[in-house]
Order: sequence, then structure tokens, then C-alpha cells
Amino acid sequence: MIFSYKFPLPIVLTAAASVLIPSLVLGFIVYRQWPLKALSGAFLLSAVGSLYSTAFLQITAEKLILFSLAVSVYLLLCCIPRGPADLIRWTVLYIGGLTVLACVGPFITQFEARSRVISVPWIRFSPARFPEILDPNLLAGLIAMTLPLLLLLGVCHSPILAGKRRWMLWGAFALLAMALVVTQSRAGWIAAASGLAVALLLAFPRVWILYVPVSAAAITASFTTDVPRLLDRTFSTGTLTTWESRREVWSRAIYLIQDFPATGIGAGTFPRVAPQIYPIFLNEPGVEIFHSHNLFLQAAVDFGLPGLVAFTALLSAALFLGKRARGAYLQKRDPVSAALAGGYICGLLVMIVHGLVDAPLWLTKPAPVPFFFMGMLVALHSAVAPLGKHDQRRARSKAQ
Repeated sequence: MIFSYKFPLPIVLTAAASVLIPSLVLGFIVYRQWPLKALSGAFLLSAVGSLYSTAFLQITAEKLILFSLAVSVYLLLCCIPRGPADLIRWTVLYIGGLTVLACVGPFITQFEARSRVISVPWIRFSPARFPEILDPNLLAGLIAMTLPLLLLLGVCHSPILAGKRRWMLWGAFALLAMALVVTQSRAGWIAAASGLAVALLLAFPRVWILYVPVSAAAITASFTTDVPRLLDRTFSTGTLTTWESRREVWSRAIYLIQDFPATGIGAGTFPRVAPQIYPIFLNEPGVEIFHSHNLFLQAAVDFGLPGLVAFTALLSAALFLGKRARGAYLQKRDPVSAALAGGYICGLLVMIVHGLVDAPLWLTKPAPVPFFFMGMLVALHSAVAPLGKHDQRRARSKAQ
């Protein structure tokens, strides 16, 4: 709500501080549980260079507020001890909120779904709408990250998810799948398919036998079809009309990274800076390109190479800890927690696949969602991992 409307900056800063400061106080002073503290600190420090190098302070300040909220969600999950039951509640809250957004959002906001495959006159359903713009690629990215989690929870054999709860999970899966089709985001469809394929492999390991002929067919098709034209049809959007135009935007991002490797150009300033320094010729004139359409290039453009390294390391560490947590929960015969870990791993893999051709969740209003996924993986690992030496000494001193 705070970022949906133009509130004064003091109100927005107060709202951000009300989320960030309690998590820092609880995690770093009260509980002193600091998983991946070096990587988190390096990622936070990368924002300083972005603020220093920006030529548009107001734009960068708004993006850094979103950045602070996203990191605060990660810290709030990681730095406070949480049990599996608490993490299940957070998951249910997230799935419920996303389902409501997917079902209601297109009818009450300015939904900009383009008529690529199907044409839906959204304005006829509810002429009175909020001024908020719901980008279909953004909604598709959120849904694609969540579908593997719902799939693994739906096939989980546990009395906790039996009866009505299982039907509710599959109902949410069906609603989100239909909403994903409505977005008409083909990159989102491909990312969701890749995440669901990995989720099926985690749930049913023997399914890899079916992937062999599918992979062989894909390789054969790549040699027998016109790949450039296929890429144009798959990844072209209203602002990037061809595969070559998307490559042009990527090249401009690479040029900016070469010019500002240490600090970046300032978060959120790509649409202002890139056309001035390196004009874009292959796209429609007058259409503003808001980002570089690649997650990792955009991270380097905003925060420089140090920020890209810190973000990639934080993401890789979360995936590694999530994999270890899933193995530990399987050994403990806790299928629900193992399904949570597997679902969040698949969600981050979906973000990576989608991030190769687009970056809708980077420093936008749903920016906390990827950090929520990373924080959940770290929290799941902390809930099952053995205590470190420092924690063991503290536990022995308390027992004495």
C-alpha cells in the first residue's frame, strides 16, 4: 500500500524503518544468529556505491528503499530462530496473498496484458480501477516461482496436508496456473515449465527417464527449425520487438558495466542514462525501456560488479543451504519441510531462468519475494542444521 501511491518521502522512510530496524535489533542484538552475515553485509554495502554514483537521486532513493525492504525481509527470516511450523505459516500466508492478487488484481488495477494469444477486454469488467499498474510479466514471474512449491506440497505424503488442505493446495495451483496463462508472458511460461520439471524430478526421481526423449527432441528441433525466428516469437514483447533488439539492450547494459564497474550507474536510472550515453536504435521510438531485461546484468548496472558478486553469492549460498536442509529433512522423515525446501529451491531456479531474458522482480514493488525465498531456505537450514561451536558454547553455559 505504501508504494502503490505517492505518499510523502518521510512516510515511506518511516514505513521502511519500521520493518528494517526491528529485524536488525532482534537478529543482530537479541538473538545474535547471523547466517551468511558477510554476504548480507557486502550486499548492503553495495548500495552505498549506487547512491554515490547516481545522477538522479530521487529515483535511486526510491529504489534503495525497496532494496532495504527486500533485504529486511531476508534478515527477518534468517536472524530470528524459527521452527518448521512457523515457516509453514509464512508459506501459507504468502500463497494466499499471491492467489488473491492473481485472481483479483487484473480486475481492480490497470492490467497491461497484451493480446498476443488471447484477447481479454479487462476494462469492461470493472471500469473503476485503482491507478496501480499490474505488469503481466511481473505477475507471471511471481506465479512461476510459486507453482513448483504448490506442486511439491500437493504431492507430499503427510497427514498435515491431507483432506481439505490438499484440495486447497491444488485449487490454488489451478487458479495460479490459469492466471499465468492470462498474463500471456511466454518467458514466464517457459520459466514455470522449467521449475515444474525440476519439481517433478525432486518428487519422483524416476521421472528423469522421460526427460531423455524430450531432451533429444529439443536438440533435434534446434537443428531443424529457424531458431532466430523462434526466439523472436517467444521472447518478443511490446517494448522489445525482436530477439536482436533484446540483444541490443543487453549490449548497452554491458557497456554501462564496463564504464562504471565499481559502483554502477545508480539504481533505477537505466531508462534515463542508457539512451543518453548509448542510444538504442532497434526498438520502437518513444518507448521507455525500464531495465536491461536480464536479472544479473541489471544487478551489475545498478550496484556495480561488487553488488553482482554479492547478490550471486547470496543466491548461491541460499540454494546450497536449501539443498542441505532438504536432505536433512528427508533423513528425519519430515516430508512437509522437505517439500518446502524443494519448492523454494525450484522457485529460485525459476527466477534465474526468467532472469536470463527479463528482470521484472528486481527493485520493483514485489522485490522482497525473491529475498523471501532465499530467507526461507536459510531459515529451514537453521531449523534443522546442527549448532555451530559458538552456539554450542552458549547452550552449555546456559545449561550450567
